Amino acid sequence: MSSLDSTPAARAHDLEDHLPRLVRTVGDGVGEIFLLEKDAIAIGRSQESNDLILDDEEISRSHAHLTRLPGGDWQIEDHSSNGSYLDGVRVQKAILRDRVRLSFGSGLKSAFLFLDRPREETASAGRPAVAVRTVQLGGEPPEALPTRLQLVLDDHAVRDIPLIPGTMILGSRPGVNGVAIDSVLIAGKHAALDVARNGEATVRDLSDGGGVYVNGVLVAEKRLAEGDLIQLGACQTHLLLFRDTGVRRRTLGEFDLTKRIVAIGRAPDNDVTLAHPTVSSHHAEIRHLASGEIELVDLGSANGSFVNGIRVERTILNAHDRIALGAMELVFDGLQLEREADGKSISVYAENLRKVVKDNLGRRIVLLDDVSIVLKPNEFVGLLGPSGAGKSTLMDAMNGFRPVEGQVRMNERSLYQYPQLLRQLIGYLPQDDILHTRLTVRQCLTFSARLRMPSDHTAGEIHAQVDKVLHTLRLTERGDKVIETLSGGERKRVSLGIELLSDPAVLYVDEPTAGQDPATEMQMMQLFRNLANRGSTVVINTHLLGSFSLLDKVAVLARGKLVFYGPATGMLGYFDCKRPIEVYYKLAPPGVSRDEEEQIAEDWRQRYLSSDAYRDHVAAPLAEARAHGQAAQADGDARQKPSTSWMTQVKTLLARQIALRMGDGNSVATLVLPPALIGVLLCFMADQPNQPMTLLITILTAMWFACSGNVREIVDEWAIYRRERQRSLRRDAYLASRIVYLIGLSGVQTLTFILILSLGGALSGHLLGAWGLMWIMGIQGGLIGLLISAIASTSERALYTFPLVMIPELLLAGLLIPVHSTAPAANVSAVPGLVMQLPYEGGRQMNGFLADGLSPLMVSRWGLEAMRDLYVHDAIARPLHGGYAETIALAAKAGVTSIPSALRPPADYRYPLLSSISSTFHPNDMRDALRPLPPLAGEEACRYNFFAAANLPGKDALPQYLSIQGLFLLGMIGTIWLTVRRREGRS
Repeated sequence: MSSLDSTPAARAHDLEDHLPRLVRTVGDGVGEIFLLEKDAIAIGRSQESNDLILDDEEISRSHAHLTRLPGGDWQIEDHSSNGSYLDGVRVQKAILRDRVRLSFGSGLKSAFLFLDRPREETASAGRPAVAVRTVQLGGEPPEALPTRLQLVLDDHAVRDIPLIPGTMILGSRPGVNGVAIDSVLIAGKHAALDVARNGEATVRDLSDGGGVYVNGVLVAEKRLAEGDLIQLGACQTHLLLFRDTGVRRRTLGEFDLTKRIVAIGRAPDNDVTLAHPTVSSHHAEIRHLASGEIELVDLGSANGSFVNGIRVERTILNAHDRIALGAMELVFDGLQLEREADGKSISVYAENLRKVVKDNLGRRIVLLDDVSIVLKPNEFVGLLGPSGAGKSTLMDAMNGFRPVEGQVRMNERSLYQYPQLLRQLIGYLPQDDILHTRLTVRQCLTFSARLRMPSDHTAGEIHAQVDKVLHTLRLTERGDKVIETLSGGERKRVSLGIELLSDPAVLYVDEPTAGQDPATEMQMMQLFRNLANRGSTVVINTHLLGSFSLLDKVAVLARGKLVFYGPATGMLGYFDCKRPIEVYYKLAPPGVSRDEEEQIAEDWRQRYLSSDAYRDHVAAPLAEARAHGQAAQADGDARQKPSTSWMTQVKTLLARQIALRMGDGNSVATLVLPPALIGVLLCFMADQPNQPMTLLITILTAMWFACSGNVREIVDEWAIYRRERQRSLRRDAYLASRIVYLIGLSGVQTLTFILILSLGGALSGHLLGAWGLMWIMGIQGGLIGLLISAIASTSERALYTFPLVMIPELLLAGLLIPVHSTAPAANVSAVPGLVMQLPYEGGRQMNGFLADGLSPLMVSRWGLEAMRDLYVHDAIARPLHGGYAETIALAAKAGVTSIPSALRPPADYRYPLLSSISSTFHPNDMRDALRPLPPLAGEEACRYNFFAAANLPGKDALPQYLSIQGLFLLGMIGTIWLTVRRREGRS
């Protein structure tokens, strides 16, 4: 022992090291140490009768006593109304064990760590884990560092751990003043935390292979930043969250404008480079004019250039003008540009949001009741509350998806007034995994990037952005996996990745952990925590309370009312609860009526409006924003201009559709084989070419397959469509891609079908003409399918409606029941080879309503008549050898009533077509074919008029039929467009 140790001061210091103590872990003066020098310590709010004075409304005047027992143990005895707690458990009288967490009142505002034998633990540790400053009871508390650790437990609890300069050991047996984490997965001394005097901290791995992870990344040593999440080894139930209340916004720099022309954009060859996905490669120029003025010129950028919130093509700049290029903000001071925002420093001010609807009985239901909330940059905020509290409504109002009364501002601009400018800063992850699950992860992200990122992004830039997102989400190794093979948590990350492609400043997430197991829930919450650390403001809507302690702030709603908004660590104390679920029980007690629940919510809201939390986190920030002029309004250009061109969107959507439907050989076979099989079957059934039923089945086959292939296209991906429309997708580009796809697919299917019928003898002649008509009918059927899909609310309803639409096409086409009666034709048994018109006094036909009202609306009728016209007025069917007149003359002279088979004509398919299918544009085909002939055998034969269809004059009504088909096509496309537009408005 040195001579210094023998001095009275040294002996006093040595004695002090042995004294039991309380270390404040929560409340004012975090890190303050109280030595228990007396055998009895009084604790309470009164300054007259207590040794440890706690100035907190939750603390009683005489709250508790600590007493040293004869054996040396310390005992706590509670005398309060709000209770004393040991490790979160309320006690009346109990023995204090070493390193127990001792809290008074709510358990959050006044909490301490009890150390019974600090010197022994220091000796076992080899050296002090932290440098300790001792403060006497009643003295001035030390200045707390701006940093601290939060121990996040799997039971939703949070323990604040003060940091003081020095080295702190993290582990299961860390020694005195270290952080003890009770887990067999953590080494005794797993990591060290080196804390500087300014609060900066660096974590070091001390384990032997266990590892230290910061934000999911294995590190040996890493300087910590606000919100960094530390995991020791494989333990995911006890995490450490580094908090830095002293975070300041960084200076983003200034740009000189001395050049005559200053180019601004994303590409590195610009004078001012703004590296953000929403900025075009060459976005704008600032030009010095001969007049001395400075002009901003937009270079045809995808997301536009805005000056003071107004979109401009070119404009003269004035001092203090605010320029927004994509998500980047610049301020012009008259001589130079100052970069004020990097796309991430966005505050959101939601003020007086209100929404009222009526239920089925006409009663008014208030979904949002005058809610105001403020989001600061880089915060992780949770919207909590029972089911039906208004969380989703509030989120949709704040992200602009469904505007309500009131206003939402992002920095100084109104989201409702400038949606075009501000939506590119917003990401929205819906509750359902809205994905094309038959694509690979990389395909899904790449197609989404092409749709969302400006058209001037090269393939290399898109590939790099996709790789960056995959790395952020820890999905790099799963990039080539088909999405439907992924787990639920991985799918959710892919869905999140779509939003991260545009690097949003504010990310809204709806029920991200619904249906997930606890481990996946924790992983998702860690991921959102990491995104907030990287610069985005993250807002999640959830009714689950697992891992809520990772949040910076929570907003609690009940019956559409905001009843609390403030730090997550203060929520339980505010509601005087031990567990988060108890908050819900207080807001919606079991068994209460709707009116009683409404009154409970109103009481809590009034309490919140008069609280410090409301003043600090809502009222004061709103007042400050108004004082700085951030509530200024201007008339802006609200027109929505997509960041990607129309043609780029069409090509991207078409490529995605092809990848979805024809990704492998099995998919292609599924599209081509069914019509081929039907064609083969029809060849076996047809005993002659070009029979009327063959033509009808040809028409209906084209329509049926095309309709069935498109009847679920829109309804199945409506959620994806809405999500993409919120960003930059154009409605006409989407529908154009669908129409181009169905045209191509119908062309392949109908060509396969026609080739098989021609080779099999079911159709004869006019290969290209028949294919063209059948292709048109396939397109018509596909459009009918798209219309059904746009109208139907679910896939099941679309499939149910499909046959209800197609069966009338069969019945009213004009073959099963002729539109108008036609004179039947038949072979004359006495004179084979001659066709006669049978006695006719009016045959079966549709009634007036069907013939003139419904049948003209059936596109199959016009297709069938066009096919009939094609085959009746052709030059293939031949007349009798030598002509009819000569044949009849020979028979009369010979006195025979039958004609040798050698003189019989080949089968003429036009006879049954003439007698089975009426023609709107050639109604007199039968009459024109009549050829009066002399009697062959007595008076009986005179009853008949013989005719030869081969002698019909050449006619062509196809132009009229094609015109009608064209009108149908245009009408269907317009109807589909209007239906989709109307559906968007309803949703």
